[in-house]
Amino acid sequence: MKGIISYKKYFIIFILTALCSSLPFTSAANLFASAPPSYNDIKPFFSGFLQACAQGDQEKAVRAVKAMEQWKGNHGLLNAPALSRALLKVFEYSPLYNTQSKAMRLSMMAEICRLSPDSPSLQWLVFKKHLIARPFDIYHLFKRVGYLFGAMKTNLTWSIPRAGEILIALILMSFMVSISFSVILLIKYFSCLIFYVKRFVRLSLNDFLAALLIIMVLFFPVYLNIGFAWMPLFWMALIWLLLTKAEKGVAVILLLAFIGLSLTFGSISKVLVAGMNQKAELLYRANYEQIDPVSHDRLKRIADSKVPDSEVLFTLGLLAKRSGAYSDARSYYQRALKADAGFSECMNNLGNIYLLMKGQRAGAVKKARTWYKKAIKTNPTRAEFYYNLSKSYPLLQAEGMQYIVKARDYNPELIDRLTKLTSRSPNQILVDCAVPQER
Repeated sequence: MKGIISYKKYFIIFILTALCSSLPFTSAANLFASAPPSYNDIKPFFSGFLQACAQGDQEKAVRAVKAMEQWKGNHGLLNAPALSRALLKVFEYSPLYNTQSKAMRLSMMAEICRLSPDSPSLQWLVFKKHLIARPFDIYHLFKRVGYLFGAMKTNLTWSIPRAGEILIALILMSFMVSISFSVILLIKYFSCLIFYVKRFVRLSLNDFLAALLIIMVLFFPVYLNIGFAWMPLFWMALIWLLLTKAEKGVAVILLLAFIGLSLTFGSISKVLVAGMNQKAELLYRANYEQIDPVSHDRLKRIADSKVPDSEVLFTLGLLAKRSGAYSDARSYYQRALKADAGFSECMNNLGNIYLLMKGQRAGAVKKARTWYKKAIKTNPTRAEFYYNLSKSYPLLQAEGMQYIVKARDYNPELIDRLTKLTSRSPNQILVDCAVPQER
C-alpha cells in the first residue's frame, strides 16, 4: 500500500505537464463557453485507480481508467501521455499487477494506453512487454503492431530515431512466425521424414532411432555455428519436396520477409535518422502530445522571425485556443493564413474560434460559416469541416442536418463517435485540426 501511495507524485507531474498539452484532432468547444478548462477534476479518478490497484480490484481499476478517458475527451485531449505513463507505473508496482495472469496484465496495459492512442512511445512499450511475455501469441502481436504503426504515422519525429529498434522487433516477430510455421510443417510431415530416413539409410533403424537421427539433422546449423536464426530456412529446405503449393508460397513469403529485414535494417535506420528535424519534433509535441514552457517559447521565437512560418503560427494558435485565449488564437490563425492562404485546417480552426466567440463579437457566426465553407472548398473531403459547419446552425435545422449527412459520408466512424457524446464540455462539440504530418 505504501508503494502505491508514493506514486501520487505521478499525479502531480501530470498536472504540471498537462497545462501545456495539445492533440491531433482536438475536440473543441461548447458554443457558449470561453473559460479555460480545469485539470483538478482528474484527481478523484486518479485516486480511485490508486485504491483499486492497492486492493487488487481490476474492475474498479478499469472503471477509473474509463472515467479518465471521458475526462480526457471533455478537455479536448486525444492523448494524455503523462497520465498514461503515471498509470502504468502505478499498475506495475501494485498488488493488482502481481496477482494477475500475463494475459490480464497485458489487457490492463492496453486499456491504459487507450488514453494515448496516438502516442507511439506507449504503444511501443506495450508491444515490447507483449512480445516478451507471449512471443508466440502471433495474432495479438500483429494487432499491437497495427496500433504501433497507426501511432507512428502521426509521430515521425519519434519513429525516425527508433527505426533500427523497431525493425529489430519486426525481425524478431517475422522469425517467430517463420519458426512457428516451420515447426507446424515438421510435425505434419515428420512421419514422412521417418519413412524416407529408414528407406535411404543403409542401416536397420526403428522409428525411435530414425526420429533421433532426424532431430540431430534439424539442429545441424547450430553444430556448424551458422546460427539459430537461420534454422527455419534449413528446415524448409529439408521438407521442400513434401510441401503443397500453398505451403511453399507462405514459406517463401515468410523467409523473404525475415531475410530482407535482417539484411537491410541497419542501412534503413541510418537513412531515416539522417532526416531528423528539430522543428518537426517541436511541432509534433505541440500538436499531438504535450509541450513544456521552454519549447513553447522556442515556437514563439520562430514565429517572430522575419520569414513567417504558417505551421508554427497555426500551432501557437491551437495552444492559445486550448488555454482559453481565443483572441490570441484568432490572431495566430489569421497570421498563418496570410503566410499560407490554402491552409484548410487553419480555416477550420479559425471558424471554431469565431463560433466560440459568438457571444462576444457581432457577426461571429457568419464569419465562422464563411471560414468553414472556405475550408471545404479547399479540401472537400474532410468530415470535420462539414461537422463543424453543421454546429453553426440551430439544432435540427435542415441546412445543418445536410452537412451532418455529408460529414458522415466521408468519415462515418468519427461522426458516429461525435454525435453520441453527451458531455457539454468546451472541448467536445467542435473539432479542431492539428498540423497534418504530410505537411
